[in-house]
Amino acid sequence: MEMPETSLGVKVIQLHYDLIEKEILFSDALIYARELEDLPIYFGYSPKITPEIYYNTLREVRNRYGVGLAIFDNLQYLVRTGEESDISRTSRMFKDMSMEFNMINILISQPRKVNSERNLTYDDLKGSSSIPADADMVLLINRKRVVVRKETYHQ
Repeated sequence: MEMPETSLGVKVIQLHYDLIEKEILFSDALIYARELEDLPIYFGYSPKITPEIYYNTLREVRNRYGVGLAIFDNLQYLVRTGEESDISRTSRMFKDMSMEFNMINILISQPRKVNSERNLTYDDLKGSSSIPADADMVLLINRKRVVVRKETYHQ
């Protein structure tokens, strides 16, 4: 949800063909589209998304297309107030959607800024302790950054 469909499409092409963005030939867009048209992937993007709009949209795509897995990136984009109660309510909504729609929901949440020398914990999730409480599983991932000659590289 953080980037328009075209940018998401470019990412799918990069991953599928193991290319870097400079190697993608936009003149071959129709070829890529035909080769990838059987992938059961649907993208949604709305700069004005709300929890209610997402809930209704997910119910509709599940009913219309049989979608069984949804990934939302990122919780802080969806709940712009940053209020813990709003984040808690939305986190609970994702849990309820999984049960009501009988599907897997993956919710991506950003961590607070932390010292990269230590591993992330549940307490580092921005906004609410309800995120790990509502989740069936929480996977904490972060990149350790290494600074070399004033340039940042990711391990």
